[in-house]
Order: sequence, then C-alpha cells, then structure tokens
Amino acid sequence: MKKCFYCGEEIQDAVLVCQHCGRDLVASGSVPQKGPKGKDGKTLIKAGVVCLIVLGVAIGLAWMGGLFSTASNQPACAVLPQSVDSPALLVTRDQFDRIVGGMTQEQIFRIIGTPPEQVHIPGERTDDNRVAYRWMNWNGSRLAVVLKDGRLIEKAECGLQ
Repeated sequence: MKKCFYCGEEIQDAVLVCQHCGRDLVASGSVPQKGPKGKDGKTLIKAGVVCLIVLGVAIGLAWMGGLFSTASNQPACAVLPQSVDSPALLVTRDQFDRIVGGMTQEQIFRIIGTPPEQVHIPGERTDDNRVAYRWMNWNGSRLAVVLKDGRLIEKAECGLQ
C-alpha cells in the first residue's frame, strides 16, 4: 500500500489512477512514491498559519513605522465632482498656492476673499497664541491655515481644484 501523491488516501501499489481523487499517478513515466508530508496535510496548514502570522506582524510593523503614510501627510477626504451648474467654490488651488509662510492674517483673508471659520486645534494649549481657520467648499474640499502670533506657520488643503 502507498499514499496518493495528490489526496493522501491509501491506494494499492499497482494502481495508476487514484480511486479517491481520480488523478493520474503516472506523470512522465514515473509514479510518485511519497504522499504529502505530515498527517492529513497538517504540515501545510501549520506552514500557512506561520506565514499569515509573519505577514501580519510585518504589516503591523510597517504601519506603525509610517511606511503606509501618504507623502503629503494630508488626511483623506471625499470631494464631490463639480458640474457646469455647480455653485462657485469659496477657495481654489490657485488661492492656496498664493499663500506662503509668514503671511499675516489680513494678507491671507485678502487672498481668499471670504470669511473663514475659526477652528480648535486638537491637543494644543490655548496660551501659545495659535489660531486655526478653515474654508470649506460645498463639494467637501477645504483649506486650513494655522497662525502663531498673527503669522502663518502651517497650511493644508484637501481636494482643492
């Protein structure tokens, strides 16, 4: 008696086709003599589990190390498509590009032309003279600026056109 190379079931030594899986045991003139390693394929299952664990640990370490972060570190945002009859955008990519570090609040507001919404900066102290403003377009795109002592120190955009 021997084991079928494909399904692992016991078959007679002289059999050329497995009666359990129907596979041809004669491949290129030779008959495989060894069945799958381990009992009932347990070795293959163990190897698969080990591979999944190693893959999970590698992905977790890469994620914690920032390997999957975006190059611009901008949050993902959903932006609705603009059609011909859509209202005008409050803020555009061109306006965003004209804003540069060190500008005053008045200079920024003049470029945008519409009043912003003042927003809270999470985790920031209230006594360090920082203030944040944002402009939201109807389609979900937006511009945010952070000023310290009345001057621009950070700007960010999401989906501006």
